[in-house]
Amino acid sequence: DMADSFMKQSYTQWEACLYVGASNQETLDMLHRLEAMDDRFIIQYGSENLGIAENTNKALSMAHGEYIALCDHDDTYTPDALYYFRERIEQTGAELLYSDEDKIDAQGRRHYDPHFKPDFSPDLLRERNYICHLLVVKTTLMKDIGGLRNGFEGSQDHDLILRACEQ
Repeated sequence: DMADSFMKQSYTQWEACLYVGASNQETLDMLHRLEAMDDRFIIQYGSENLGIAENTNKALSMAHGEYIALCDHDDTYTPDALYYFRERIEQTGAELLYSDEDKIDAQGRRHYDPHFKPDFSPDLLRERNYICHLLVVKTTLMKDIGGLRNGFEGSQDHDLILRACEQ
């Protein structure tokens, strides 16, 4: 579903970089189909799972774009999501952007757990990670802060966002 939502984006100048550690055959078969279907899926295969931080950093090192959108394998996006991020980047030059989010149940219904996020709030961000996904960060900023850090499993996104906002 995540891959389908990327292929349906109205803004087409994207690439999806995935680093795959140890994975089962069903997942590997699906990833090979993605690569064959659309060359914007750039996949690197490793022999072992390096953990969330290092797996993500491997994927980040493959990216060529000016901005990076961090998402999870179970995320899906509206067809205009990347378009609106690109529009805001052009309007503001922002180096970090985020969106509201919602959960979709197995029947595809929306709004069963919406998370309408406030404008940027340093105090709230210190308290909890209200930003999470979809998070878009300028590539140079991501490199400056060193990507995700080992040892923060479970709160790696929050740590990354705090460091990015500090910059």
